[in-house]
Amino acid sequence: GDGSSAVQMLNPPHVHHVKCHPKGRYAAAALGDGRCLLFDLHTRKPLSYLTGAHSYSLSHVSFPSERLLVTAGNDRLCVLWSVDAR
Repeated sequence: GDGSSAVQMLNPPHVHHVKCHPKGRYAAAALGDGRCLLFDLHTRKPLSYLTGAHSYSLSHVSFPSERLLVTAGNDRLCVLWSVDAR
């Protein structure tokens, strides 16, 4: 390699969009299989997968506030998730 210390944090199917939480602790990834992956930016480990709401791939994720996450999918749905306990 080139001597860099870059670390691959995730390798899920088809990442369409990634957004960091406003506090910078974790990020959300919109996946091509309809799931949303929340992962810790400090430990570089998955926290959880948000599932069951979308029937097609996700196209966008956003944090409208510190406690809420919105996912939008190619199934024409927008889903509001609480991220309070994460």
